[in-house]
Amino acid sequence: MESGWDVFDGVIETNDGSTVGVEGEHMSDADITGNMNWYFKNVVEK
Repeated sequence: MESGWDVFDGVIETNDGSTVGVEGEHMSDADITGNMNWYFKNVVEK
């Protein structure tokens, strides 16, 4: 990974087509540890 890049930076598309995060911003620790009730766009629920 490049220095300064983080997987929780910017807008992230979820598997239901909605988005979380804000362009140019990093998700807060509270959002990462307590409010992640979504899956990344290519995760399929069965």
